[in-house]
Amino acid sequence: AVFNHAIFTPKSFTSDAALDALMTPPVFDEKKLIELSEFNFTELKAADVEALLDFFEAAKAYDYAVVLMNLADGAFDYGQSKGAKITKPSALCKKLNAAAKTAYIPRAGLRELAVWVGKHFAKDKIAASDAAVGYFLEVAGSDMSALSGEIEKLCVYLHAKGRDTLEKADIDRVTCESKELEPFALSGAVL
Repeated sequence: AVFNHAIFTPKSFTSDAALDALMTPPVFDEKKLIELSEFNFTELKAADVEALLDFFEAAKAYDYAVVLMNLADGAFDYGQSKGAKITKPSALCKKLNAAAKTAYIPRAGLRELAVWVGKHFAKDKIAASDAAVGYFLEVAGSDMSALSGEIEKLCVYLHAKGRDTLEKADIDRVTCESKELEPFALSGAVL
């Protein structure tokens, strides 16, 4: 991992350092991972954006290098979207798509999460009303990894009790409450 996994943040990214990581072949492996972390295109200067696009363009020549940039919600203007498809990409999105393979995976809204949660309970033969699913999401939050674990716990609990219907009391008894941070919550609290 020391040789085959390089991590760059906006503070540590320079064109020279990134190109050095790109040109160095992997050690004792077929591939190497170059991870670009914490980048927010809404805060980057135009020159920094161009440097990133140049880096992605250069990375095409190195088939052993995998470059991963995971963007947080709101860190990039994709343009207009409908569901999981971009209907009218922004100019920057077009440039990024030309330089790299991108995947647009929007954050699921409450309605989509409710359907997803309901299907997971149904798969385990647990009946969950819309009200129970809504309350479950209020308590457990919207992180799908955490939700998956909480659903599994509830299903095991209900099966152990010989029941097949989810109730509010079950959620209160078994589900860990998730305190999700709102954007600017810390600065709001300070003010």
